[in-house]
Formats: sequence, structure tokens, C-alpha cells
Amino acid sequence: MNTSHVRDNHIQKRLLVSLVFSVPLSFISMIPIFFTKCAVSESGILLSALLQFILVIPIVTVNRRYFKSGFTALARRQANMHSLITVSVSASLAYGTAALCRIVFAFIKTDMETAALYFRDLYFVSAAIILTLVTLGHFFETRTTRQKSNAIEKLKLLKPDTIHVFRDRVEQLVNYGDIHVGDIVLVKPGERIPVDGIILEGSTFVNASAVSGNSVPVEKKSGDRIESGTVNLSSSIFFSVDRAGKETTLSRIIGIIEDKMSGCESLSKFTAKISSIFVNLVLLIAICAASVWLFAGAPIEFALRCGISVLIIACPCALALAAPLANIAGIRKAKTTGVRVKSSGSMEIAHTVTTVILDKKGIITAGKPRVTDIVSLSVLDHNELLTIAASIEKYSLYSLSTAITDEAVKSGLNLVPVEQYHAWPGKGMDGTINGKKYFAGSPLLLQENGIPTDAMESDIALFSSNGKTPFCFGSEGKPIGIIAVADVIKSGSREAIAELKAMGIEVILLTGDNQRTAEGFRRETGISRVFSGLGPEERSDFIRTLQSSRKIIAMIGDGIHNLPALFTADIGIAIGNGNEIAIDSADLILLRNDLHDAVTFLHLGKAAMKNIRQNIFLAVIYNLLCIPVAAGLFYPHWGWTLTPMITALAMTVSSLSVLFNSLRMYFFKEEVRYDKDH
Repeated sequence: MNTSHVRDNHIQKRLLVSLVFSVPLSFISMIPIFFTKCAVSESGILLSALLQFILVIPIVTVNRRYFKSGFTALARRQANMHSLITVSVSASLAYGTAALCRIVFAFIKTDMETAALYFRDLYFVSAAIILTLVTLGHFFETRTTRQKSNAIEKLKLLKPDTIHVFRDRVEQLVNYGDIHVGDIVLVKPGERIPVDGIILEGSTFVNASAVSGNSVPVEKKSGDRIESGTVNLSSSIFFSVDRAGKETTLSRIIGIIEDKMSGCESLSKFTAKISSIFVNLVLLIAICAASVWLFAGAPIEFALRCGISVLIIACPCALALAAPLANIAGIRKAKTTGVRVKSSGSMEIAHTVTTVILDKKGIITAGKPRVTDIVSLSVLDHNELLTIAASIEKYSLYSLSTAITDEAVKSGLNLVPVEQYHAWPGKGMDGTINGKKYFAGSPLLLQENGIPTDAMESDIALFSSNGKTPFCFGSEGKPIGIIAVADVIKSGSREAIAELKAMGIEVILLTGDNQRTAEGFRRETGISRVFSGLGPEERSDFIRTLQSSRKIIAMIGDGIHNLPALFTADIGIAIGNGNEIAIDSADLILLRNDLHDAVTFLHLGKAAMKNIRQNIFLAVIYNLLCIPVAAGLFYPHWGWTLTPMITALAMTVSSLSVLFNSLRMYFFKEEVRYDKDH
């Protein structure tokens, strides 16, 4: 069962019970005050007091978790917001119950004057409002808490139940948990690779979209490594298992995520820090107020009443709403700017981000390769070379080959029939067109078939240094041309990276490309630093290293290989058309797949944090203003003391102030810093 779903339902039930009983409780507490006849009648005060006591019991019962947390924190001398809630509510209930007993005894003695005196000390409504508003704040928090357990469940579904294994030269159907290192596994077309290993026999194309985020097939041949979670597309392969059980790539990713989730908290760190200071200050004021009145010769009852009143009025129940309401408003505003925020905590972290880490495919680049250059080395013009190349490449499942075919279709060229087609795994292919044999692929394929590549070397080096993949073509012992293919940089990516750097944020690229290609890409985009060849665990470790240097990290990535990094980063960001599991894991999603929207979110996070600080001020200011009244500072001259209605009014006003201030987040304006259509 999904524990987060159970927790959400439990909070909803607590909030519902709190609201159902606190509304009539508030109404009943006001009747004797606004209707004088009821207040002086023999039954009005007693009936109202008893009903208030009865109605507050269910509210206290369903919210008893605050008492456990609060008393535990006090016992450890680590006072927090729950501690103040516990002390305030407990004081309200204790003082109210004592007042109720006095009212009952006064009623028995028909002493209505004494009953009316103690009626003003019924703080049941204050206890109810405190618990209800705090629960409301937690309800808002849980509405935006990331549901990352769904990602783990989907990852586990990538593991097949049974696997075809050859043992003693006999094919057996073995359960996933019974696979061992050294087993020979058969994977047929359409089946998912169950564990990690090295291909012994056969060649195929693998769909690694679930793992890498790259939707185009990747060629795998004998001697190549294959990883769990990918899908075999074209041919049956045999491979030797070198990682099984918890050691597979997929299992290690799941393990990293589960470890990270076990330490996650959804509490507002900023609010918690303010609460710890405020709690200790209030406790000190309450003790001082009671002590001063005792030393001044006041009755013990009056001194205790002043101390308890300070605890009651000082509880800023709106503080529980300060961060959630600002976050909710910020989250709704973010959606209008192209960002779906799943974790409210990310709104508070955004303003502190020092480093943004980017994956390459689909984040900075379009995620779909296309032809960038066509170089003819023969009498063929560009269109003739492209026609021949696309006619041959259309038979290939190689990820970049489709870009050549797509370019020919886009140019309106008609492909020609290819005869005697043959694939050379890891090298390329050949085929006959109009009786002439053509070779397409790597320089090695051309060299092995007697075609010199000297005339191609300078162009090949230039394309490779710029992050492009060159396809070489030759026929009848001569090179005929090169077509370069690359995953091009999306419009606006350079500008977004430049703006991040202008904000004082370091931009780092993590990529699977070789270092030479990665450096060329870094120079082209203006990225601060680049790291190549990092696996899922290494990416996560890299982020932890930065965090140990007090860096606040936002990771923007896609694919299962980025999941540990997304979980480890302070803010994990996915793209809207990316891998489904990555989307489930992220704190926020760039719905328009536009890197600039991440920049806008960071600006919005600064505005949200400013709003949270204002909310915290509004949450406590009314309560702080009432503390002198509660402490009895004005009693000697004017006879002012705290009443339940003043307490309720202060809580209501502070909560409404927080609400209306949070609504100001809707007026945040997205700054368009470049022409996205340019």
C-alpha cells in the first residue's frame, strides 16, 4: 500500500473532523457574549461551557500526534513549533477545564456572578482554532509533497518475472531472483534486458529510452555491454551475466532512490528555524510574567493565568500557513509560466540555488538528431548524395541514421531501391543502387573495402570536435562524401545558460559523450564546466561532493540514468516530454521543455521566499502585540486582561493577513529575456 496515499487520507480526515467540530464550537462560544440575556441566565453559561468542552474533545483526539511530537522535542530540549502548539493547547485545555469545574460548582451554588467570571476563562475555542489552522497548514503541505514512491514502483516493473537461461546446455525458464553471475541468458526481440552483462553472440538494436531518455535505438554487438531495463528490438542475443540481483544497474538505481527517500522531509526549513527561536522566547516570557506577578504579591491563580495566557496568545497558528500558502500561490503561478511544481519545498530552496547541473539530450538539445552538414567529395551534388545516403540508411535502426532519412524526406527527395543490402555491426552497411555498390558508415568500413579516407580526415576531425557524428560514404574505390549528424541545441538554450550565469549560478554539464566532444559542446553553449562518462551512481556522488562544499544544486535531467541525481539534488527538474519515471521523480517539470522556464522558476522562488518572510511577520505580529495584554502589563492601570475572544480575533486576523499576502504571488510577472521564436 502506498504510505504517502494513506498519510494524505489521514490528514484529510483530521482536517475534516477539526473543521466540523471547530465551527459550531466557535459559534457556541460567542452566543453568551453577543446575547446578554443568555449570558446571565442560569443555564446559558453552563450549557455553553459543557458544549465547548464536548466539542473540543474530538479535535484534540484526532490531532494528538502534535502532543507526542511536541513533548518529545521538549524532553530532548529541542523546542520546535510542535512544542509551542503542545504547550499552548495543553495550557488552554487545562485552564479551560479548571474554569469549567469552577462554573459547575458556582452553578450548584447558584453563584452566577462567579460563573460569569470564569466563563471568560474558557479557552477551548483557542485550542480548537490552533489545532485546526495548524492541520490546515499541514494539509496544504501534503497536497504538494512529491509522490516519488510511484517512481520506484514503476522502476520495479522493469524487472521481468522470469528469464530464459542456458544451464548445462539446456534452456530453462528461471525466476528473476535465481539468476547468478556467469549464467548465459537468452533475450528475444521485444523482451526487456533483465540483468547486466556482456553480449556473447548476436547483434541487435536496443531501446534504451527507459534508462537513458534517448528514444532512438542503439546498436549492440558481440563484446558490448548491455544494461538492465533496456529493451531488445531486432534480434535474439546471448549474453553472459556479470551483475545480478542488487548489483544490476537498475537495482542500484532503485537502492539509491530508496535511501534518499528515507531521509526526505517536507517541513519548511525556514519556518522551522524561526519557530525554534520563537518558542524559546515565548516560554521565557511566560515564565517571567508569572514570576513577576508572584513577586509582586498577586494571587497564585492570577500569576498562573498571566503565564498561561502568554502561551495561549503567543501560539502563531498562522505560522503553519505562512509557508504553505505562499508555496501554493507560487506553485499555481509557476504553472502559468510553464512549470509544474510537485514539491512545495522546492519553492523555498530555489532562491538559494548556487549550481545548476544539466543533462544534454532533450534538455539543452532538441533530443532528436538532424543533419547539420553535407560535404560532397565527388561529382554528386548535395541532393544526389543525400538521396543515395538516405536510401541506404533507411534500412538501419541506428539512432542517427533516421536523421539522414528524415532530412531527405524533408527536402522532398525520392528514395531509390537498394539491392543486396548488408549490415556490418559497429561499422555501417553497404548496398547496391542501379548496379553500383555503395558503402556507408565509419572510415574503418571504407578502408576495409579499399576506399581511402585521407581526403575525409580534416572534415571528420572538425565535425567530431564540434560534437557531430560524421557518416562516410564511398563507392567504386573512391570516397564520395560525408554527412554530419548532431543533436542540435534548442533555441533559447544558450540565452538561458547565459542568464543563469548572470544570476551568479554555476552551470555544469553531465554527458555520456567523450571528453573531446563534450568540451566542444561546452564552448558552443557557454557552460561553465563539463564532465563526461559519468554513470548513474557517479552522477549522484558528484552532486553529493558539491553539496558537501555547501553548494545548493538544481539538477535538470531525463531518463532513468539521471534518477539518482534527481533525487540527490536539492531540486530535481524533469522535462514534460521526457521519461515517465523521471517525471514522477522530479520536484518540478518544465512543461514547455524550455530551459528558460527553469530560470523563471528560480526568479519566482526568490519572490516566494520574500512572500514567506512577510507571511511569517504577519503570522506573529498580532500575537506579539497581544502578549503584553496577556502578561498583565496593562492590568494595574486599565484592568485589561486576555479573553478568549481577543485570542480568537488575533488568530483570525493573522491568518487572513497571511492568506491575502500570499495571493499577491499571482501578480508575479514573468520576465521575457529573449525571443523564444528567434
